[in-house]
Amino acid sequence: MTSATVLLIEDDEFMVKQLKTLVNAAGFDTFIHFDSLPGKEVMESADLIITDIQLPNMVGISHIDRIIELKNNTPVILISGMDPLTLSSTLGILKMKRVNIVASFGKPFNRKEFKELLTKYLPQ
Repeated sequence: MTSATVLLIEDDEFMVKQLKTLVNAAGFDTFIHFDSLPGKEVMESADLIITDIQLPNMVGISHIDRIIELKNNTPVILISGMDPLTLSSTLGILKMKRVNIVASFGKPFNRKEFKELLTKYLPQ
């Protein structure tokens, strides 16, 4: 049986290391992209997408629009250092665009809650 795959899109190397460690410890594979979106093949093979909202080489939430275009029903977990009010507004916009957002976390995040989400949204 093939392990589920998580696509991590995050520009902070420390955060990537934390996320990758947790994802791999839960028994899942990872694709990592630091500041841009991967190609269509990688996007389509992901069982879960974990992405920062703000990326240095992208304008606003345009990378989320690209996720919608390529594979719009993949569960998405958003991670952001935004203040809670801005994050809430952004989530509202993304939900109107019908992004399959299953959770959002501020930075830093709760490791236990994160692990629970992985097992909830990924096939074992």
